Amino acid sequence: MSEMKQLVEKSLISLVAFEICGADFDKTAFDVNNTEFYTLLYRLSVMHDLAHIVYCALEKTDLLPSDDKLSAKFKKAKIAAVYKSEVINNVLENIHNVLSENNIDYILLKGSVVRDYYPEKWQRTSSDIDIFVNEYDLKKLKTLFCKTLGYKDDKRSSSYDMHFTADNFLPLEVHYSLDISADDVKNGRKTENIFLNAEKQNGSLYKMNDDAFYCFQVAHLAKHFKAGGAGVRPLIDLWILDKLDCDKDKRLFLIEKQGLKEFYTEIEKVIDFWFNNQAANDFTTSLSRFILASGTHGNGHYQRQIIRLSSKNTMSYYLKRVFVPYSQLAVEYKPLRKHKALYPVYSIKRIMTFGKKLGIAKNELGIVNNISEQKQEEIYNIYKKLNLL
Repeated sequence: MSEMKQLVEKSLISLVAFEICGADFDKTAFDVNNTEFYTLLYRLSVMHDLAHIVYCALEKTDLLPSDDKLSAKFKKAKIAAVYKSEVINNVLENIHNVLSENNIDYILLKGSVVRDYYPEKWQRTSSDIDIFVNEYDLKKLKTLFCKTLGYKDDKRSSSYDMHFTADNFLPLEVHYSLDISADDVKNGRKTENIFLNAEKQNGSLYKMNDDAFYCFQVAHLAKHFKAGGAGVRPLIDLWILDKLDCDKDKRLFLIEKQGLKEFYTEIEKVIDFWFNNQAANDFTTSLSRFILASGTHGNGHYQRQIIRLSSKNTMSYYLKRVFVPYSQLAVEYKPLRKHKALYPVYSIKRIMTFGKKLGIAKNELGIVNNISEQKQEEIYNIYKKLNLL
């Protein structure tokens, strides 16, 4: 890794730790006239959806780049984050009013909850809004969203959620199943009713208790890792949530019960390294770099490699890619939901469709085969130690 890249990564974490965690900050590594450094810092901060936070830290420390155009890009990221936060506020209010008026119980998830614990709500950006409802309310909810709120059904339902888009182009994900354990993450298993671990707030809104929500955040992070990695933001979330009053022994017991002890132990070390000024061992350093290379939504190269590594061999990998489980195939072909016996027929249909997309297949083959043996071994060692293979 080049010295410049190392400096940029270290600076990103230092700026976030200063702005969000109140950590001390060393200005000596910064040169406001170094356009290359700030350009790379901006790109990395955008990659992790943190440019608005970096801007605030740079402004407070008088370290904004001397290049006016580059400085304006950072400032624009803050303006966009503040605007988006107001949009989310409005959407959440509309959702609450409609669901409460129609007696549909719901729970807010992920960023819609964590944002309340940040120094400023707008600092916790989100690419969408996630809520949880009972499966038997989905049909009624869909009608309300489309006819009353004017949302568009994206027709991208799955075995655990439905997708909508508002007029402001803000995506909405309505979940009726969540991942709560390592086995769920590995096998896509449905969960039980999470309202059992939630308390009613007002109207139809319920809130997961802090321990249950924290464990869900850990499991969701593990799911993102399984899908190709996750960025810095989920670890900031966990640092913030860890400051809430909680029974840590109970929380650790629940995480261990979920089968995520190994994963959480190593993630916690990265959090301590980044935000609590703790020393890092070799594996923590390696995992830290992996996360920084993943970006907010993971890395497609990593994703394919992880699937391949979890297969016995290359042929097994491609069989997994071609022959998908019934639950996944039923999402792609809706008639299969009512006629499970047609699974072989639709499997063949999917294979024929896949065969026509030679460009995609060749691209995927290239992704899998063009990762160096050293990088393959590094990814394998990370996922093996995290107990995600």
